[in-house]
Amino acid sequence: MKAKWTCFLFLLVFLCAGKALAAQRIDSGFSVYIGAGESLTPDYPDLAHLIGEGLTKEDFNISYYSFSSVTFSSDGQITVPESTKWPSTIPFNIVYSPKVSGVGIETHFTANIYVRALLTEITAPAGVTMGMDETAQFRISQTPGSVYDLRLGDYDKDIVDVSMEMLASNNAVRIVTVTPRKMGETVLSVIAYNGMTVEIPIRVTAPATKLEFAKKTFFCYVGETVDLRADLGGGSIFTWPEIVIMLDSIKQDLNTHFPDDWQHFYAAQSGFFEITMKSFQGFESKIHVVVCEQVNCAEIRLSVNVPHIGKSYGISTFDENGHTVYCPLEVTKGADIAYIEKYSLVATGTGPVELTAYNADGSKTVLSTEITEVPTKVILNATEVTLDIGETFDLEVGFDRGATYYYITTSGYSSNDDVVPSPVRMEGQRFIAQAPGQCRVSVLTPYTPGVEDAECIITVRDSDKAIRLVCPEEPLGVHRSFQLKVVDKTGKEYPAVFSKKIPTDSTIDLTEDGLLTGKSPGKTWIRVQLTDGRLIQKSIQVERIPEWIRHPVLVCKDNDTEVPLQQIESDIGLIPSSEVTVSVADPSIVSYSNTYYGGAFTPHKTGTTVVTLKAKYGGAQTSFTFTVVKYDSTLYQGAAYIDLPAGYYTTLPAVLDENGKERQMTWEITHQGYSGENSDEAPFLLEGDTITCLAPGSFCEVKGTASTRHWVRVNIRGYRITESISFKKNQFRLHVGDSVYTDLSPIDEGSETGYLSWGVSNYDVIQFTPVQKMYEHPSVTALSPGASVITVELPNGLWDACLIMVYGETPLTLPSSLKEIGANAFTGTVYTDVYCPEGLKSIGEGAFMDCKQLQLIYLPESITHIADQAFDGCRQLTICCPVDSYAHEYAKANGIPFVCY
Repeated sequence: MKAKWTCFLFLLVFLCAGKALAAQRIDSGFSVYIGAGESLTPDYPDLAHLIGEGLTKEDFNISYYSFSSVTFSSDGQITVPESTKWPSTIPFNIVYSPKVSGVGIETHFTANIYVRALLTEITAPAGVTMGMDETAQFRISQTPGSVYDLRLGDYDKDIVDVSMEMLASNNAVRIVTVTPRKMGETVLSVIAYNGMTVEIPIRVTAPATKLEFAKKTFFCYVGETVDLRADLGGGSIFTWPEIVIMLDSIKQDLNTHFPDDWQHFYAAQSGFFEITMKSFQGFESKIHVVVCEQVNCAEIRLSVNVPHIGKSYGISTFDENGHTVYCPLEVTKGADIAYIEKYSLVATGTGPVELTAYNADGSKTVLSTEITEVPTKVILNATEVTLDIGETFDLEVGFDRGATYYYITTSGYSSNDDVVPSPVRMEGQRFIAQAPGQCRVSVLTPYTPGVEDAECIITVRDSDKAIRLVCPEEPLGVHRSFQLKVVDKTGKEYPAVFSKKIPTDSTIDLTEDGLLTGKSPGKTWIRVQLTDGRLIQKSIQVERIPEWIRHPVLVCKDNDTEVPLQQIESDIGLIPSSEVTVSVADPSIVSYSNTYYGGAFTPHKTGTTVVTLKAKYGGAQTSFTFTVVKYDSTLYQGAAYIDLPAGYYTTLPAVLDENGKERQMTWEITHQGYSGENSDEAPFLLEGDTITCLAPGSFCEVKGTASTRHWVRVNIRGYRITESISFKKNQFRLHVGDSVYTDLSPIDEGSETGYLSWGVSNYDVIQFTPVQKMYEHPSVTALSPGASVITVELPNGLWDACLIMVYGETPLTLPSSLKEIGANAFTGTVYTDVYCPEGLKSIGEGAFMDCKQLQLIYLPESITHIADQAFDGCRQLTICCPVDSYAHEYAKANGIPFVCY
């Protein structure tokens, strides 16, 4: 019994094993492409012939399965869940089971499902219109990452030939090329793998015969789109023309202003745009678009006061603050004799014209003018006139025909230097006789060539009424006053109103009744208006005039050649030797002369004499002793001079003998005091070889004595140092050969700078003349293109810097309102220097690419973005910018030379 069951089990295992061996597995090589979240019934192949010869799928029951979330319907429809990650590959099986035993064997065919993004959109042109003389090429794109399987559908092959190929750099994009065969219309279908279809209407017309637009000048507001309405002569073009857009001579980005098609201009910013278009057939047209801001126009101006027939005149429009704005304009009166083109008025006839600006709030601004004929001759009411002082003459100006703008100039001479600029004064076209002399009055017409100019000679007779201005005989002293007055030849005083010619000038104070007070050194002009209309203008010189001066003793050796006159102290600070006269009591001991760098003494023999100094203005004077010792004397070592700010200390100078060995000195203050003041407190404190200044406006003399009886003198002056120093202007742009003064700002009241330390970063670019006083003028001369930084520093560490930029042959100054420089704006231009305005924010890609002559560009602190390729190919470039600015960091990061301040 046991053996029987054993045989049965063996037979059962054998039969099962035989059945398992009867099934087979074959790689079908079949693939399905589908999107995540999509259902699709593929076109399955008939795989029965792979099982046995002569078999078809009708011999089998076919089913599908996969060990994944993909589901199959009985008819083989595949559904991929939306949550399936893509791209992914999912294997599945197609099972062929024989319907009749023995006809084939059960076979499992393996296949793959390739899951991609769900195809949701096919983007194509809304339509294509083209001429018979061109080939249209456009893009069709689909959802990125979806199944890249598009094919051409139906279209009329008699009208066009169509081809489609995949873009090499992007599988989701197809390039479709359409070549016309004859004029007509058809619809091109493009079909995706899942049946999604897009239809593109195609219209083939006659070729374009011209390229013209509805108007020469269009008006719009920022943010609007202008339909330029191209006239192609009944034909059409598909390919965009070559387009160049200029805004105030600066090239603009094409994509910004033509984002959709070439006939619709988008107004991204305000200004005057000049647009040039050229089609592939060679047709060319130029139009203008005036883009206005939502700002009302308060005033309209023409470039001339009197327009003439046959001429064109620029139009300017301003808001209520006087800033330039653009507004829509129209000729509302005289449209038959004038029209607007390029924001200019073109005059074609004569007569009255009315120009109207339409404001955004609905209001209007109107300018009325008259277009006239062009005159040929100026006619005056007199050519020679003789006047007595105080008389007047009214000049009348006319023309032989029409009218034009004119202006009047005067030239002549006067025996009274106070009267400026001539014996007569002009108020409008009235001439007032002021002083004896003769004046030539010329009437000129600069904007009307060919018109004969006219002249009138005015002679003013001499009389007792000739006036003069009583002024200070010497330069006016700072903080000193003088009463001005006007008198004639008899001494009669005339009432007048006194004023500064430049109201903001800080050199003087001047009251209306003529009380003149000096404030700071310099030259200025005053203006005196008499009640009878006469005018006097006079220059006034203001100087620092000392009330007292002082100089320490001088000692030299008899073989010295020139001993400079230094340290002339006064109540107004140190004054140069050129501001004093010098006399020597005994010229046989020492003589004095002026050299190109200042005054100097020449010793002749040993001895002591007295030298007297007298200020050129004000009368202050002082005397001091001058000692000449033998050249081989070992007793006197010399003298030193020190300026020491109040609150500071210094170590007295070391004294060396003939062998260079330092001598030990005993120091003592021989005398000290205050310049022009009295005080009980000592202004200096001496401790060993260290001396401290306790008060400004003080002085002392320190004598040092060695055990060998050698002695020296040190003269020390105390002053109050300023707490601030700065340039009045921190930037200058110069052309080669130009000169400028880099003035420093006024110092604190009653303080001084002390020694000024100057630095120049590049002497090849500029020549700099340093100074040692705040009120002097350090000058700069431009030598060669480039940039250099000048620095000035005080002894207390305070400092400031000034940037000098010397431009080359082709400089460019960008508009002050500019905020952004677009991509490729100046690519390949020949500018040598570019100055960017404060407020500029961004510089786009390739903005200055391949500007091979560009040497210098100023970038302000306001810049926050510069594209990586903005200056590619600019091999000579140096960037000027504020230190630690974005531009500074950009220059360092990109290896571009820079100058920072």
